[in-house]
Amino acid sequence: MKQSVVSGSVQDLMRKLSQLHAQLQGLPSASSLDEATNDDEEARQEAQQRQQFTRRFAQEVVGDLQQYLSQPGR
Repeated sequence: MKQSVVSGSVQDLMRKLSQLHAQLQGLPSASSLDEATNDDEEARQEAQQRQQFTRRFAQEVVGDLQQYLSQPGR
Protein backbone atom coordinates (compact mmCIF):
# COMPACT_ATOMS: atom_id res chain seq x y z
CA MET A 1 0.00 0.00 0.00
CA LYS A 2 2.76 2.45 0.92
CA GLN A 3 4.53 1.83 -2.38
CA SER A 4 1.42 2.67 -4.42
CA VAL A 5 0.84 5.85 -2.39
CA VAL A 6 4.44 6.95 -2.92
CA SER A 7 4.30 6.05 -6.60
CA GLY A 8 1.03 7.95 -7.04
CA SER A 9 2.38 11.04 -5.28
CA VAL A 10 5.53 11.03 -7.39
CA GLN A 11 3.50 10.57 -10.56
CA ASP A 12 1.25 13.51 -9.61
CA LEU A 13 4.27 15.74 -9.04
CA MET A 14 5.88 14.67 -12.31
CA ARG A 15 2.65 15.37 -14.20
CA LYS A 16 2.44 18.86 -12.65
CA LEU A 17 6.07 19.55 -13.54
CA SER A 18 5.44 18.42 -17.12
CA GLN A 19 2.42 20.73 -17.34
CA LEU A 20 4.46 23.65 -16.02
CA HIS A 21 7.23 22.97 -18.52
CA ALA A 22 4.78 22.79 -21.42
CA GLN A 23 3.02 26.00 -20.40
CA LEU A 24 6.25 27.93 -19.87
CA GLN A 25 7.61 27.02 -23.31
CA GLY A 26 5.29 29.47 -25.06
CA LEU A 27 5.80 32.38 -22.68
CA PRO A 28 8.35 35.19 -22.87
CA SER A 29 11.50 34.97 -20.76
CA ALA A 30 11.51 36.33 -17.23
CA SER A 31 13.68 39.25 -18.36
CA SER A 32 10.77 40.42 -20.52
CA LEU A 33 9.22 41.97 -17.44
CA ASP A 34 12.26 44.18 -16.91
CA GLU A 35 12.69 44.99 -20.59
CA ALA A 36 9.04 45.81 -21.28
CA THR A 37 8.42 49.48 -21.97
CA ASN A 38 5.18 51.41 -21.65
CA ASP A 39 4.63 50.73 -25.36
CA ASP A 40 4.99 47.00 -24.80
CA GLU A 41 2.15 46.35 -22.37
CA GLU A 42 1.35 42.94 -23.86
CA ALA A 43 4.83 41.59 -23.13
CA ARG A 44 4.66 42.98 -19.59
CA GLN A 45 1.30 41.29 -19.00
CA GLU A 46 2.58 37.98 -20.36
CA ALA A 47 5.63 38.14 -18.10
CA GLN A 48 3.45 38.96 -15.09
CA GLN A 49 1.17 36.04 -15.92
CA ARG A 50 4.19 33.77 -16.09
CA GLN A 51 5.40 34.94 -12.70
CA GLN A 52 1.95 34.49 -11.15
CA PHE A 53 1.56 31.03 -12.66
CA THR A 54 5.01 29.98 -11.48
CA ARG A 55 4.29 31.25 -7.96
CA ARG A 56 0.95 29.38 -7.81
CA PHE A 57 2.55 26.23 -9.18
CA ALA A 58 5.38 26.38 -6.64
CA GLN A 59 2.88 26.85 -3.80
CA GLU A 60 0.87 23.86 -5.05
CA VAL A 61 3.95 21.62 -5.28
CA VAL A 62 5.14 22.69 -1.83
CA GLY A 63 1.68 21.97 -0.43
CA ASP A 64 1.66 18.54 -2.06
CA LEU A 65 5.11 17.76 -0.70
CA GLN A 66 4.16 18.92 2.80
CA GLN A 67 1.04 16.74 2.68
CA TYR A 68 3.08 13.78 1.45
CA LEU A 69 5.77 14.22 4.10
CA SER A 70 3.20 14.62 6.88
CA GLN A 71 1.78 11.16 6.20
CA PRO A 72 2.52 8.54 8.87
CA GLY A 73 5.71 6.60 8.30
CA ARG A 74 7.64 9.45 6.66
